[in-house]
Amino acid sequence: MLRRAKALVADTGRVAIVLLALERLDEFAASLESSGIPSVVLQSRDDVDALRYSKRSVVLAAAEHLAGLQFDRVIVAGFPVAESGGVLPAHVRRRLLSALYLAVSRASHSVEIHVSASSGDVANFLQQASESGVLVVD
Repeated sequence: MLRRAKALVADTGRVAIVLLALERLDEFAASLESSGIPSVVLQSRDDVDALRYSKRSVVLAAAEHLAGLQFDRVIVAGFPVAESGGVLPAHVRRRLLSALYLAVSRASHSVEIHVSASSGDVANFLQQASESGVLVVD
């Protein structure tokens, strides 16, 4: 996913990696830093002013910190890791789907969703969306 982000920021305008689990922000920020990809990490909604000075860098933030902002390309990642059994409680699933909607609606050109099997029923939900034609998988 980091290679993809680096390629997108080189080819296009504003790129955001939008995390659906805020608790994974430090993990992704450390990965971006160690990869050498220019990035701006938004720890909260108050950090949005830093975007004025970051034309050719990847913006990393939780979905709720990007409300009202727009990016050319969005990579959705950082899904919560499901507990044993892979099933998220209903209230967590609803909050996750709301954050997913917010994340994908930040893109003006394209969205990529990166999810692993460890995301449990989230991966299953996205698979069902793909099979029903709601989501196109390239």
